Amino acid sequence: MFPLAHSSQQQYVHVPTSDVLRDPDLADEKLLEVAPRRPWSTYVKVASLVCAAVLGGCVVFALGYTSGQYWGADFSPLATPVDTSGSCKELYLRREWRSLSKQEKRDYIDAFQCFVDSPSVLGLNGSLYNDFSFWDWSLDWDDITNSPVFDSKLGFGGDGDPKAPEHESAHCVTDLPFKNLRPQWYGSMYDPHCLARSFNEDWYAHYMNPEALEKVMAATSYEEFFLALEMGPHDIIPLGIRGDFSSFTAPNDPIFYLHHAQLDRVWWLWQMRDKKNRVHDYGGTGDRGNVSLTDTLPLAGLDKDVTVADIMDTERGELCYRYMYS
Repeated sequence: MFPLAHSSQQQYVHVPTSDVLRDPDLADEKLLEVAPRRPWSTYVKVASLVCAAVLGGCVVFALGYTSGQYWGADFSPLATPVDTSGSCKELYLRREWRSLSKQEKRDYIDAFQCFVDSPSVLGLNGSLYNDFSFWDWSLDWDDITNSPVFDSKLGFGGDGDPKAPEHESAHCVTDLPFKNLRPQWYGSMYDPHCLARSFNEDWYAHYMNPEALEKVMAATSYEEFFLALEMGPHDIIPLGIRGDFSSFTAPNDPIFYLHHAQLDRVWWLWQMRDKKNRVHDYGGTGDRGNVSLTDTLPLAGLDKDVTVADIMDTERGELCYRYMYS
């Protein structure tokens, strides 16, 4: 998977037998139980406990520009392992934003707000965020500003208000539900400010339409896939939303998580086209030379470090989730 945040408080639920799926790669192992709908009402209760218990500092961010490319990983604790010896006994089904009910969206936003209001474990100034659903922007490419993720009641608010205060060439978002969001950092500087956006008139939508996405999916190796994703869909949303999203501290914007969950989903979909081989397909050249499955991904003390191999398959080990296909 592309690294995404997971809460150690995450819970697993059983579902009726009709929702149980058999993974052909598991041979005679136990059937996988898939929760078709994430239990947001339960999750909000769990989040409330976390809000009361967590001590210390700031939102964990590791997003920036490296060698001219936009890289990202919000390093929060990984989900509690279901079965660290191999396959998962249960899976979460990650769902697209518009597939959630109105109440699920409200619960989802409430859960996010709880984490915004909760101090994190780093001892700095800020709060704790968690992982979220995904936003399939390929469904909105021809009219993206009217995407449901920008709804002021059941979404994450829209563009910055030109009449509102300005921050770094963008304006404060005055829509609900995050008009009072106060990110504490901008880039590498402590800079309390409003959530700021400045929609680009040209969203470069041709990089995120279904045809463009299919070109990415047509890659025959991980390195080819990665480069196509980086030079296309990955950068387009930050370049379109701008403001906080175009900075090193892009996780200031709640939509960051939906966008990166979608990138993770695109990788998952690419793997599913040849799962047997592609869950082991990783390569290319990094800052320190050739990369490999044995490379370590540091989690900054929030959890044990993992190797790339540990998180290549979302349905095994510590991850235990899959995505909606459409």
